[in-house]
Amino acid sequence: MHKCNRKHQLAYELGLKPEGTPRPFRMGDAYHRGLEVIKAAGGVDAAVAESVRFYDEPPPPFMTQFDWDVERETVAQLVNGYAWYWGNRQASGQLLPEWTIAEVVANEQVFALQLEGVDVAGKIDGIVRLGDGRLAVLEHKTTSDDIAPAPAGKPANPYWLRLRIDGQISMYFAAARAMGHDVRTVLYDVTAKPRISPKQIPVLDADGKKIVVDAQGVRQLKVKKKKDGSPAAGDGEPYQTGDAEKGWTLQTRVETPVEFGDRLRADIAERPAYYYGRQEIPRLNSDIEEFLRELKADKHALEYFRWKGIWPRNTQVCTVYGTCEYFKLCHNGWNPSDGVPVGFVQIQDVHRELNLATEGATE
Repeated sequence: MHKCNRKHQLAYELGLKPEGTPRPFRMGDAYHRGLEVIKAAGGVDAAVAESVRFYDEPPPPFMTQFDWDVERETVAQLVNGYAWYWGNRQASGQLLPEWTIAEVVANEQVFALQLEGVDVAGKIDGIVRLGDGRLAVLEHKTTSDDIAPAPAGKPANPYWLRLRIDGQISMYFAAARAMGHDVRTVLYDVTAKPRISPKQIPVLDADGKKIVVDAQGVRQLKVKKKKDGSPAAGDGEPYQTGDAEKGWTLQTRVETPVEFGDRLRADIAERPAYYYGRQEIPRLNSDIEEFLRELKADKHALEYFRWKGIWPRNTQVCTVYGTCEYFKLCHNGWNPSDGVPVGFVQIQDVHRELNLATEGATE
């Protein structure tokens, strides 16, 4: 199911893909690798190491080494925090049985099958047995949206409300059953991406004190004298704050990636519910029946657009969940007759990742 038919045309009919891997997908893939190790009881250190392995390579041409290292730290701290938060809650008995993963039945379950005569393909993150004995589809997601639970007496968080009618969840649920898994529900496991980023911090001298300079770059020191002119307590001590009226400036520098990682770890520890959320997303038979009707309608619509050679744009989703990777093509009026646009490549196997996964998939 596609939110924008033009995007479907560009990605799947024409096989156009942006050069390199967009940051959300790159981070998501790296993070998922870490979670796979955690689900396999491989340990936190092993999970973090696996998640950041990709970052041992040089950064792509469009990224600086600094940004590359910051992204690495972000992934590492999120994986570490995930293991700490959910592991502690489960070990201490604070986790609801319906949110507890008691057994991983199948991992990275790739599928390519027909639902009511419609070809569908995808990858389910896991089929798991919950603490209450039910079999469930497990879906991991990373998001830039707010996932924190709503305060008591306030309306439910829109992020979680939307999932009640999410088409991808319905497809995974139906596909799991078609593959013989008697799933009863969906456990949606979400991690929010940090909204903090490397910040300016004070430059410190050898004694660990801040440096304040005037407009000429001269460091400003306190002058404290006794009545007889001799130095008083605090004389010669450096000022620790700037003064705009005097033209004094506090010298600063950007945090290193490691310093940013330490601050992110502390932020996760202080407010873990901002970063990590789980909820059961039920699917009734009526939900699946409605999804299948919509799926067939989408199929007929795509066949019509392909026949007519017309692919309508949905401009309402151009900037939903970030800017669409094809936005510039639409905005600049690119036409297939213009050839492969700059910054894109054309591939033949538009489902290459799924096909590779299918070749090596085990249950």
